[in-house]
Amino acid sequence: MNNGDGEHDIQIAEMSVLKKSSPLPTDSITIKGYDFNEGINYDNLLDCYMYTGFQASHFAQAVQVSM
Repeated sequence: MNNGDGEHDIQIAEMSVLKKSSPLPTDSITIKGYDFNEGINYDNLLDCYMYTGFQASHFAQAVQVSM
């Protein structure tokens, strides 16, 4: 199924993957990980779940709702 139009394939890939970013809402949570250079503090580590990444943030929100 190769029609020899590699340029067209590249353009389709670029349009699909290289999208322009949208501005984030002003109340968005800043995502950052736990700083293990400061040693392990389990309370701080668990508190940090809210700011660790997409999945961890949603996990932290679910835990807050259930408490």
